[in-house]
Amino acid sequence: MIRAAREALPACILLDINLPDESGLEILRQLDARNFAAPILMLSGRSDVPTAVAAMKDGAFDFLEKQMDAETIVARVRKAVDDYCAQGGNRMTILPTVFPGCKPLTPREHEVLTHIAAGRTAREAAISLEISERTVDTHRASIKRKLGAKNMADLVRISLSNS
Repeated sequence: MIRAAREALPACILLDINLPDESGLEILRQLDARNFAAPILMLSGRSDVPTAVAAMKDGAFDFLEKQMDAETIVARVRKAVDDYCAQGGNRMTILPTVFPGCKPLTPREHEVLTHIAAGRTAREAAISLEISERTVDTHRASIKRKLGAKNMADLVRISLSNS
C-alpha cells in the first residue's frame, strides 16, 4: 500500500483510521505525511478527539467523520487539494511535457494541462495564468489533439498515467 501510494502520486489520499492489518495512523507515519506529495485526509467512523489530534500532529491535512454526507466529504477533499496546491504543494508540476508517441507540448500547453489535471475550470485556469478563457480552450483543444484524447476525462487519464 505504501509503495503504491508513492509510485502513483495521487492528487489526494483518503485514509481510514481503522484498517484490517494496521492502523491508519501508522500508515500516515510511514508515508511521512508532512513531506508526502499530496494531502492525506484521515477518515474515522467515530469522533475521537485524541485520535484526530494525533493524526493532525502526524501531518494529516484534515480529519473527516464517516457520518458526513457524500457531498460534504467530496467538498472537503476538493478543498484539501486546492489548499495544498495553493500552499505550493502542487504535485501536478511533475506532469511530463513529452508523451510517448505524441508531439511535445509547448510550455504554455503544459501549464494549461497542469490546471486541467488539477480539476480546475477553464475560467480558473485563465485567471491563474492571466490569459483569456478562450485561449485556455484553444490550448486544451491542441493538447487533446496532440495526446489523442477523445474527451477531458481521457486527457486527464493520459496525462496522469504518464506522470
